[in-house]
Amino acid sequence: MRLLRGEARLGPPFDRLAAAVEATWGVRVVNVVHDRSLHGRPRLQVLVWDEDDVAPFRDGAGFDREAQAAIADRFKSLLGWASRLRYSTTDLFVVFAAFAPLARWEAVGRVTEADLEARIRDAGVPDLWGVKTCFDGIVVFVHTDAQVTEAEARREACVAAVLDLLGPHDPFGVLTPDTLRLSFDSKERFDRDFGGSWFGYWR
Repeated sequence: MRLLRGEARLGPPFDRLAAAVEATWGVRVVNVVHDRSLHGRPRLQVLVWDEDDVAPFRDGAGFDREAQAAIADRFKSLLGWASRLRYSTTDLFVVFAAFAPLARWEAVGRVTEADLEARIRDAGVPDLWGVKTCFDGIVVFVHTDAQVTEAEARREACVAAVLDLLGPHDPFGVLTPDTLRLSFDSKERFDRDFGGSWFGYWR
């Protein structure tokens, strides 16, 4: 993203709106985009850094309506005459999303499972059956349930190996030992509990 690389700056009125959101809710705003939903409704997308930055805007499974209304009103107040012609605000729908999870997903998607498997094997995991990914999650599979504990003992080495592999694909530093979603499982459980179905396993 050019904004994060310092190659571009958020222009008005979005820069002032982003500053207001950061000051009011104590979050890091990465970008603000005005567009329309698939149904044609005017939409304001507030892209924040990570999941923790989305939390203040959550209300159960949806978004906090008061926060949505406050941000919509602030956006409208920042529009000049020309901007009002350019940006529709009738029934404006404000949504929030986190940047870092998407960046982690993209980074993981840029390497193959075979590459990950080679790094995990080099990290000393015994009896490796394979490595599978789903979004930004990485699952290291051994053959039996009993072998999972032994594999988990190599977690630190596995994390270091995977981060080294993913480093060139992580220009924004979103992958760390704390944010890397790496877990261990067994083919035995995969076959027993999910009938060998990846659809059943990932859903």
